[in-house]
Amino acid sequence: MPRKGVIVSNVSEADVIEVFTILSSLEVLAAKLAAQRIDEETQKEFDEKIEELRALEIESEKDFDNEHIEMNLLLYKSAKSPKLFEILSGLTDYIQMSANMGYETPGRRKESLKEHIEIMKAVRNKEVDLAQDLTSIHIAIQRKLTSLI
Repeated sequence: MPRKGVIVSNVSEADVIEVFTILSSLEVLAAKLAAQRIDEETQKEFDEKIEELRALEIESEKDFDNEHIEMNLLLYKSAKSPKLFEILSGLTDYIQMSANMGYETPGRRKESLKEHIEIMKAVRNKEVDLAQDLTSIHIAIQRKLTSLI
């Protein structure tokens, strides 16, 4: 808040469960549509993003938060569904908050990065079922870790 500082709101377990319930449907749908609708130009964008994520895997995870947001937005855009993009991009703050909660588990940030790379590769290669499955598993892991905190 301006001239007041940052206010941290309490997030209930019910809120977390609700966000993950929504994400488990919408992000899986976005991965499915993106894998079905990806074109050559978008495949090149995915290639670049995959290389950026791999560089983070090798170098450092410190910039993963920004890359995570960028990766999600690329995935959402690639679904070529304006309403779905609008809905999911509106949840970015919740997605990042939930991810950060999961990252409190030692080693989770690195594992999440690997999961994102695999999701991006599946979408890029038009492997619809694999993209859906990997996205669903990724969200389930994050949900479980977040509810343990």
